[in-house]
Amino acid sequence: MRKKDLELILENIPSYGKPKLYLEQYITPSSIAADMVWEAYMRGDVKDKVVIDLGCGTGRLAIASLLLGAKTVICLDIDLEIMNHLHSFIMQRRGINDVDTSFIELIVSDASRNSIRRVDTVIQNPPFGIRSTTKDVDFLRTAFNIANKVYSLHRSNEDSRIYLKNFAENHGFKAYIIKVYDFPIPQVHERHRRRIYYIKVDYWLFTRSER
Repeated sequence: MRKKDLELILENIPSYGKPKLYLEQYITPSSIAADMVWEAYMRGDVKDKVVIDLGCGTGRLAIASLLLGAKTVICLDIDLEIMNHLHSFIMQRRGINDVDTSFIELIVSDASRNSIRRVDTVIQNPPFGIRSTTKDVDFLRTAFNIANKVYSLHRSNEDSRIYLKNFAENHGFKAYIIKVYDFPIPQVHERHRRRIYYIKVDYWLFTRSER
């Protein structure tokens, strides 16, 4: 499968019509989601691996991982409504591009507090810290506890980069920025004044240091 084919498939996943501001529910564009998972795939961290998306939303990262050969994908989100939305889509489409969706597990839980079995890879787009300045770090803490490879989006600025590198080192991880994206924030809430905003986000790879 080409990356462009993956992007087109993700584009057809139904959006969620009632995003919650306090949860920072901004859908990951299909082009970015496809590129994120493709990067992990090319590094050998998707095919035949157990992959989890913390704060999965509509499941684009998880479904992309499954399409690229993940053994099992786990979707975890605190929002029961959006998980019901994702469950309905999966039940309606028992196969996507001839890939069996029964290998998708759904868990309703708080990603920043959840204790879950270990996995091979985390691929996530956590809250950027627009509403809460520490929520993305809470997601990272969970990710570091359950996997050796963590791919994660975070708002791009120098202070954040310094903090995340130090945070990773303190938890036994090496940190690398592998991409920078212009992430669109659509006008989905009444307080938004523009049709679309763009913010710079860093795509990080965190790898557990060898001991």
